[in-house]
Amino acid sequence: MKKILSREQKNLPKDMFWTLGKNILGCAYYFLENKKIDGIIHVASFGCGPDSLIGELLEHRVMREYKVPFLYLTLDEHSGEAGFDTRLEAFLDILEGRKVSESNISAHG
Repeated sequence: MKKILSREQKNLPKDMFWTLGKNILGCAYYFLENKKIDGIIHVASFGCGPDSLIGELLEHRVMREYKVPFLYLTLDEHSGEAGFDTRLEAFLDILEGRKVSESNISAHG
């Protein structure tokens, strides 16, 4: 797996300082390239710092190159469970809808 992550991390325009961020992006790019996923849910603990940078890089590339649904969830002390439940249910509906008619469903969740 380490070889795969290293290979996929080379797709980044610049070397990234954070190991976790490199691993997240390398793993996501691998699954996207090999068409092994229907969508991505990126969960970040804060809306700033390394988590937000990784999410933004991933989201922009997914929208530009892969056209799969992407859901960005930011968790903090103000997050409510009901809001997350609703967003996750809607995201799953998008995935199911794409199986029926991909041309009618937005790739951005």
